[in-house]
Amino acid sequence: MTINLAEVYNWVLKACHSLPLATIVECILRGTVTYLRERFQQAAVVVQSPQFVYCKKMTEIIDKISSKVTLHRVHFIGNQDYFFKVSVCDNGGVGMSSSMVTMECQFWPETNTCVCSCNKPKLLHMPCSHVYAARGKAGISGTYVSPYYLKEAVMATWSGELRGDNR
Repeated sequence: MTINLAEVYNWVLKACHSLPLATIVECILRGTVTYLRERFQQAAVVVQSPQFVYCKKMTEIIDKISSKVTLHRVHFIGNQDYFFKVSVCDNGGVGMSSSMVTMECQFWPETNTCVCSCNKPKLLHMPCSHVYAARGKAGISGTYVSPYYLKEAVMATWSGELRGDNR
């Protein structure tokens, strides 16, 4: 990725530089249609598969998060609320100098919502590994993933159902 927009356009149009303007526009159109068609075909396989609840990328993220859970230490805080402190080994340390970082997580199982001090659930609308570690320790059910990542919601955005189009 680059922050210079001109470099991005140059990369996209590198095969079309010496062509006339009308051909460049057609090249952009065909490239975009090809890209979208390929992405739709990949997504259709996931949507038709009953083993996937979420889109493919979210399923991969959940699997990655689940593999990190064994590295966390979870401690209950309080007796009534679902409030936890999760200790994690800091990745920034090299060798023996790594330190422990503590995150705080709180759950509301009746609304399937959670808060973590790393702010990933709030910003990305998906759980972090701290949330999954605390959820597993407490025996709380729920994925704490936004319904926007459901495969039905993804397909609805492509088919126009959320916009109100009936194409």
